[in-house]
Amino acid sequence: MTINQDSYGDINHKLDIMIGNREFGQLVQISRANHPIPVSSKTVRIGPLPIEGLIPAVLYTANDAFGTINKLLVPRSGIIQDITFYDKDDEGLNMTALFFRENPAAETDNAAISISDTDLLKLEAVILIDSWHDLIDNQIGREDNLGIAYTAPSGTLWLQWVSRGAPTIAAGSEPHFMITILADE
Repeated sequence: MTINQDSYGDINHKLDIMIGNREFGQLVQISRANHPIPVSSKTVRIGPLPIEGLIPAVLYTANDAFGTINKLLVPRSGIIQDITFYDKDDEGLNMTALFFRENPAAETDNAAISISDTDLLKLEAVILIDSWHDLIDNQIGREDNLGIAYTAPSGTLWLQWVSRGAPTIAAGSEPHFMITILADE
């Protein structure tokens, strides 16, 4: 409830109603004066995408770069709401997603991760995937309701995966990922 004081000094009580605008994917606030005020953003789903540079049938160890940098076109600012890791090889081993606002130095797939001090300052978000759902032939790693605000001035985030276990990915069972963003623009 919003309380306004009009020019006569009386207090008006105004009940604001929250509705979803399905056409534009925005949540807006409508007052009795019928002035819409945006209060949230549109939902952007990226993926499912394969992990770039991943070599199947090799043994990874904990803290290895898992694939190479994935370049993601994203809204310039928003909130990372959730991330899903599609584990088609049924390993269920934890992974970390490192999101950079600027392009970091390339990491070598299946080598120990080594982020420089310069690239550390480009790091925008770090997400550990450690919630797994076993679906017998495969697994889903999912972290949701994250609410991680980010900025990407160029409209790009660079994503580097890091293994937190010792996966060996079979050919044809390479993992994919999907990200949900609540965009500010």
